[in-house]
Amino acid sequence: MKKEEFKNGDIIVFRNGDLGVFLKEWETILYQEDGYDYLEDFNDALEYELADDENDHSFDIMEVFRPWFGGAPSFFDHEENELVYVRDKKWRRPSAEERRAAREALEAARAAQKEENQKRMAAAREKMEEMRKSGELLTVVIQAMYGNRVITEILQKDIDKRIHGILDDVVPMPEKIGRTTIRVPHTENLVFVYDKYEEEKDRAYNEELIRESGRGLRPLAEIPEENIVLYSRCLVCRMKEDGTLVSLEEEDFGKFMHYLAE
Repeated sequence: MKKEEFKNGDIIVFRNGDLGVFLKEWETILYQEDGYDYLEDFNDALEYELADDENDHSFDIMEVFRPWFGGAPSFFDHEENELVYVRDKKWRRPSAEERRAAREALEAARAAQKEENQKRMAAAREKMEEMRKSGELLTVVIQAMYGNRVITEILQKDIDKRIHGILDDVVPMPEKIGRTTIRVPHTENLVFVYDKYEEEKDRAYNEELIRESGRGLRPLAEIPEENIVLYSRCLVCRMKEDGTLVSLEEEDFGKFMHYLAE
């Protein structure tokens, strides 16, 4: 049986014994118990293609019954209708008890998986909190990554990568790294962080654009008190007296956001 041969109201029996009805208008199979799937979710052999496990054939279509003379479909007495497709004549539909046991086993497996996922998420949150406390993970505001004025978290070891716009470890870093900091005016421990070599390249490109078109790049940060304009990617965070970069605190944001382009 081909998928285009399905007719509205066809009752479908799946390998696990569940029933469904084909709704032509939406090209969907509405399950008797819960939910629906699109007919396109089944391949030409009428095998379900969205199973989490490629060896799971629970929802392969085994039989299709069609109401006689275009009558109304019914799950209750579907076997009294015309059998228009059968995958395996030796196959029999699991009994109600077998279907119930299989459903209970599936629900138990899902509950166990949910509990395991919750444990993993809790462990991940705990690990993240430990990294924040140790200073391994920093809260910063970064420009020209995911947008401007973006509050995000960065690993201490990845600061230079992010300033260069590198998100993937397989992408090589430039040979010359020139991390540079500028103190945020009127603050003691807030700094702009950028790479001076990237700034030199972007500034040269900006001058070239102005010569050729009369229009240049939009600055990403402007610090009029210091007569400084930054065209390259930069971030803002705190810096300790020993030069170690650390996370921003809630009270910091109002002290520097106006220096950053929106």
